[in-house]
Amino acid sequence: MDTKAKLIAGFKRYKEKTTKEKSSGWLFKERVYNKIMKLISEYKGEITSSESFRGIKGVGPKMLEKMDKILQEDEEVDSETQAMNQDIKKTDDLLRITGIGPVRAKDLVAKGYTLERILSEYASGTLDESLFTHHILIGIKYFHDIEKRIPRDEIEMMKEYMSSVLVENIDTKLRIQICGSYRRGKKDSGDMDVLVYSNKRTDGLTNEYMFERVIEQFTLDNFIVDSLTPNVNKTKFMGVCKYMEGYPCRRIDIRFVDKERLAFAMLYFTGSGDFNMKMRSFALKKGYTINEYSIKNKKTEEEVSGINTERDIFKFLGLDYVSPEKRVPEYTFS
Repeated sequence: MDTKAKLIAGFKRYKEKTTKEKSSGWLFKERVYNKIMKLISEYKGEITSSESFRGIKGVGPKMLEKMDKILQEDEEVDSETQAMNQDIKKTDDLLRITGIGPVRAKDLVAKGYTLERILSEYASGTLDESLFTHHILIGIKYFHDIEKRIPRDEIEMMKEYMSSVLVENIDTKLRIQICGSYRRGKKDSGDMDVLVYSNKRTDGLTNEYMFERVIEQFTLDNFIVDSLTPNVNKTKFMGVCKYMEGYPCRRIDIRFVDKERLAFAMLYFTGSGDFNMKMRSFALKKGYTINEYSIKNKKTEEEVSGINTERDIFKFLGLDYVSPEKRVPEYTFS
């Protein structure tokens, strides 16, 4: 039995029992159960223990204990649970299309849509496109290509291409940094997270102007083949690229970053997501908030100065530096 369905069914039983008994604080408990079921439904990946949810705000020790207890149960799967399991599978399949989130996926499943139906109707020209955003339609159009993992050597070829274009056609001071799983040393990646920055500001030229030139050049070269958003969003682009003819189309996000913000952006976009979440939680305990732009005092909102590298961030928080390849979900801060 799928662990997500098992957990949701288990917490549903807890919720029904609470509602029936109406014991002290039952309304609050109902909200907690609803939240944990939503988190489980939206979780990407296999759930083998409560550790996947440790450290998430609102999920306390008692809830983690209940989760482990449910996972250890060996109960018969009733028809209701089987139906729930099927809907979860359909929802998870739809989440594979870029642009579709958990809420939209559930809504589409309720309307009778499955991944197979959407792809089939799109291919035949019968899909009701009014039900989908531009972003989702691009995800459907390139679905089979985007599903393929990107080998490191292909990313390195694209990195070399982008670097040469920036230096030769835009500005000799421009540089790029590939983040995500590539920077964490993985053999392949699901997409490309690219940071563009300048080693030295070009007087009189704004980031917005420079970034627009970058995207225009990549488009003229047929490297960028589609955009997930109608226009370049100041300093962020989300779209689809292709190294050259014969290669699959790939998902790519490009951001123009101020040099003084680069360390924070590199830390944030390198991931992993779980590592970042734990590091933010650690920073909060120290009285600071951290995101892709800065680190601030939680009380005064004052931005911490003197941060130039990722190592500076770790040092400020009193942590040993963690190299990108070690930033795994299982990492524990102490």
